[in-house]
Amino acid sequence: GCGGGGGGGMSSSSTLLLVTANVGSIFEDPRLMPRWVKEFTKEVLAHDARLVALHMQEVGGKKSTACQELLDQLLKSISTYKGMRAYTRTVGYVDTDDTDVDKYTALGSVYLLHSDLKDVEQFDYDVGQWTAVSGEPGTAVQCDGQSALYRKTKFVMGQFGVMRNSRKGALRAGWRLGGREVQMANIHLFADVSNIEAASKTPSNDALVRRAALEYLLDDTGDVADHKADGAKQAGSRVAAPDRPSKRLRLGQGAQPPPQATFYFGDFNFRLAAEKLTQHICPGSRAKFTRSQSEHPPTRAVYNKRGTTTPALTLEKKKFEVTDSEFYSDESLTSLRQFDLEGGHFTDLIEMERSFLPSYPFVDSEGPGDECGEIYGKTRAPAWCDRVLMNSDAESMVDEEGLNYFCIGIGAGVGDHKPVALALQLR
Repeated sequence: GCGGGGGGGMSSSSTLLLVTANVGSIFEDPRLMPRWVKEFTKEVLAHDARLVALHMQEVGGKKSTACQELLDQLLKSISTYKGMRAYTRTVGYVDTDDTDVDKYTALGSVYLLHSDLKDVEQFDYDVGQWTAVSGEPGTAVQCDGQSALYRKTKFVMGQFGVMRNSRKGALRAGWRLGGREVQMANIHLFADVSNIEAASKTPSNDALVRRAALEYLLDDTGDVADHKADGAKQAGSRVAAPDRPSKRLRLGQGAQPPPQATFYFGDFNFRLAAEKLTQHICPGSRAKFTRSQSEHPPTRAVYNKRGTTTPALTLEKKKFEVTDSEFYSDESLTSLRQFDLEGGHFTDLIEMERSFLPSYPFVDSEGPGDECGEIYGKTRAPAWCDRVLMNSDAESMVDEEGLNYFCIGIGAGVGDHKPVALALQLR
């Protein structure tokens, strides 16, 4: 399993539960939804948080035809679940309008407020001031444009050298809880295009694109990194960010900027360094490539066990198959952390100690019982895609006691990504 889970005993006006969940699977196979809701609400109730922040990616799944209906069902299921009635207000911003590819991110940020949470306000980005919170249980507003109460960033085609349409970007909102001011940013970065290409060098092109995209978002929230030029230099022309007007609006008198303290949680799509991983699985082995035509990129790469013709690892664009089943043991998966390098580039972002196993990719079909929930799929190398990170301003507000960083849905089929959560108390 993913390890971690449970907790509790943290009841206080300052307890937060920050959850990131790529929910594509439960929209594509709604039979998974009741189990997903059960696992999510179980952790909400165990931690008795005053504010639950649920950052979702891929709302609607790949085909978002029944998206609104399923979204309403999801939010209603959460708000009416046994024990959840104490969460009397829901503030939600969900991007469901897929008609404009230049604006659509499929992100959804839903905040559940406990009835005991009295002193709470939201940041109004338009006027630079704090404002009272409204909201009914189980509701969310469509965020196709910009609203005063959130800021949406959509990566456009051609940005960072990505020449394909994507639903990647960020959605952030500002909160004041008992006088403590924080921003919460829902993040979805680019996935690997091909397993074969990812294994060709370190860092891979896709890792450099993710790096540039995250630096762009950090710049947007004020976490300007001093390693910025360095990252762009390494990535070359692929990651030239477009010119853009400054976000520092000239606001009226008495206006203030958004909170500096920011929690970034979402599907960062951070992957293991595939070139190093292949050498770990098959030391000294060189890939044998298959091509449809000699000048075309390879469609398959096979690494044999040294000195034999027995395949140890087979890669295709969306296939990652290790022959040795021991690779998927808990001990072996834990050891893969040595190849989890992408987040380390961002020295100004902090992550609590991570003891859970990779949150992706699980077999997401619903099988008899729950056993499907624990099998890693053969599409990608296991990876810690889903994270809760924070800047140093946010870290300084977090109480070191009572932290719990864990995966939701251990032993249950809840989709190809397990939601990842951080329970914490603000000082």
